[in-house]
Parts: sequence; structure tokens; C-alpha cells
Amino acid sequence: VSTQSTWDITIAMKRTKGVFAPEPAADRKGLSGLTAFDGEDKKFEERVKMQKMQQKDWIEQQKKEKEERKKLAKEEEKAFAKQTVELTRTRAMIQDENNVKKREMLKAMQQQNQLLAQEKKEKELHHKMGELQKEYQEVAYSLNTYGDKPPLPSTFVA
Repeated sequence: VSTQSTWDITIAMKRTKGVFAPEPAADRKGLSGLTAFDGEDKKFEERVKMQKMQQKDWIEQQKKEKEERKKLAKEEEKAFAKQTVELTRTRAMIQDENNVKKREMLKAMQQQNQLLAQEKKEKELHHKMGELQKEYQEVAYSLNTYGDKPPLPSTFVA
């Protein structure tokens, strides 16, 4: 029985290897008037309770920080998605404008080419009419000069 009571006392006193600040002389007397020894840790339970409270506070703080990081990551993801949508929309608008300008330029170039082709055709026709007019004048001149008989070609003239 005496070993069991000594065992209970040892567990309750909880000896430690660490050196703690000595208590003031007035507090060094126990309930029965016995002196408290340096190796005893009378504030063990109080310190363990305080450590548990600190640990609980730290865990709560870590949980809050984790939630804030998650919330921030979601907000960043939403902002990125919104930015991507805006960029895609803007790019589509710019492409549409570019396609419209391209079609207008091609249409204008086609009209210009048609105009140039028409001018070329008229120029060629005018030139051909001038050549025909010259030939007609030559034929008329030769008929007036030589009568009904056209002149012989220069290769046959002897």
C-alpha cells in the first residue's frame, strides 16, 4: 500500500529536468508547512492547460488562414476566368472588324480592277478603231489614186 501511495505522489508532483525560475520565499511553503523543493513542478497542470489552450488557438488560426487562402484562390480563379472571357470577346470583336475591313478592301480592289480592265478594253478598242480608220483611209486613197485597180504589192513591182 505504501508503494502505491508513493507512486500517486510521484505522478502528481511530476518531476522535470528543466530548471524553472525559483518561486518567491513566501510561496515556497506548502499546505502543511513543508518547504517546496526546486525540482518540483507545482504549476505543471496549469502550464499543460495553458499549452492546450495555445495549441487550440493555433489550430483555429491555421484553419482560418487555410480558409482565407482557399477563398483568395477562388477569387483569383474567378478573376482569371472573367479576364479570359473578356479577352476572348474582345479578340472576337477585333477579328470581326478585321474581316469586315478585309472584305471592304477586297471589294474596293475588285472594283478598281474592273475599272482598270474597262479602261484597258476601251483603250484597245479606241486603238483598233484608229487602226481600222487608217486602213480605211489607205484603201480610199489607193482607190482614188489608182482607180479601180489597186496597186501591186512592192514585192511584185519590177
